[in-house]
Formats: sequence, C-alpha cells, structure tokens
Amino acid sequence: MATEFWHQLIDSLGPEDPWYTEFTRGESSATTHQTGVSGVKLCYRWRKGEVQATVTIEKLGIERNNNYMHQLKVYEDDIRSNLSRDTDNPWEEAEDGERTRSAARIITRFPHSGLHTREWWDDHIVKLRDTMNEYRDVILPYIINLKDIEESYYYVIKLHNTSNGDPKYKAGFSVNPEGRFKQHVAKFSKHPRSTKWELEFLDDVQFPTGVEVRKFEKKLLAQKTGIRSKDIEGLSFELFEENPLEYARERGWI
Repeated sequence: MATEFWHQLIDSLGPEDPWYTEFTRGESSATTHQTGVSGVKLCYRWRKGEVQATVTIEKLGIERNNNYMHQLKVYEDDIRSNLSRDTDNPWEEAEDGERTRSAARIITRFPHSGLHTREWWDDHIVKLRDTMNEYRDVILPYIINLKDIEESYYYVIKLHNTSNGDPKYKAGFSVNPEGRFKQHVAKFSKHPRSTKWELEFLDDVQFPTGVEVRKFEKKLLAQKTGIRSKDIEGLSFELFEENPLEYARERGWI
C-alpha cells in the first residue's frame, strides 16, 4: 500500500515539478530525494497511523549524523519560523546502538485514520507536497552548506564492576571525546544491564580526518573473534573484551 501511495505521489507531482520524479521508487515504506550531501536526504515515510515528511541524516555513524544535526540546530529558530507546519520538538538526534535510533531526523507528521482507503490520498499528497516545498526552500540551503567532521579521536572507555560475560571496554570516535564520555556515563547508568557499571575514560588517539578514523574503526569492528564483545541491544555495539587501541598498537595499525 505504501509503495502505491508513493508512486501516485511521484506521478501526480512530477508533471507540475520534475524535481519530484527524482524521489526513489520501489517496494518501500519510504521514498527519498538526495540533497547533494552524503547521508542527508529529504524523505517521505509511511508509518502506522501517519505519513511523514522528514530530513533524514543516516548511515554516517552517530558522531557524523549528529554533527550535521547540530549545525542545522544553530538555525532552528529561523527554520521553524519559516515552516507552516510544526516539526517535532526536539529534533531527533542519533543514539548509540544498532537497534536504537541510528538516524537523526527533522519530522513533520500527518496523522490519518484511513489512508488505506485511498480517498485520503489526494488530500495528503497536497499536504506533503506543500511541506516538502518548504523543506526545499527553507532547509535545503542550510543542508548544502553542512561541514563534515575533520579532526577526530578514537577513544576507549574501561568498564568496571562488570560480571562474567559482560564487555570490558567501550570504544568509538568523536570530535569531543570528553563530552562523548559524559553522554555514555549517563546512558550506561540508565540501562538495566549496565546500571552498576563504572566507566573510566582510558585512552584516545587523534586522527587528522574523519575519513581516517572511520576506516580505523571499521577495521577494529571487523575483528569478530577474540577482541569483540556481543552487542547489547539499546546500549552499544562497539563493545570489546580487549582494549582495541592496545590491540591495534600491537599490530602496527597506529
């Protein structure tokens, strides 16, 4: 049903504005339009009881996703004042963990009680078009000027008071590892698995660019045996049995 709705939206809006024909087609609960900035898209999403227009920032990693969102938030007051419909408040930031909110989003919601009946489709398509036109006019100029992370750090946190089967280290990368550490302390204190753990900022290594630190992280995460710990849903997927920086130093990776 969602796919048919997106096709009707594209087919009906494309003749009046060919920009809409550039939205993706296919079997999906969402359709997206590229912005020219890698990882940042203008999207329509079909969800239970509503359809959405969104700015979606994803598949870049938590730090890069939120780096872009933080830059947009600098202009939040101006953006909100120039949109006819309210967006969610606060704007969603990405959160750590493979099964948590890995994308950052600005969302405008259009609740419905019967979109599956099709009699609602034309009305919702017009509303979605009007909102997306405003996204294009108001938000896209800020998006095309976003700056990616350059200098960055790979950090390691030691986990204390753990039990058998628990990870010993948490790692990741950030432009502000000390600030990121504080976020981890708050998050770990609220998760039932880690509520009694104590976190110690142990070590970090500086990389000249975000590209290099991401390559380094990918190499470590690819080590499936010995060094890695199992993911903990809702907490983190960058968990280790061994200090990953010591592991990397022993192999001459840094």
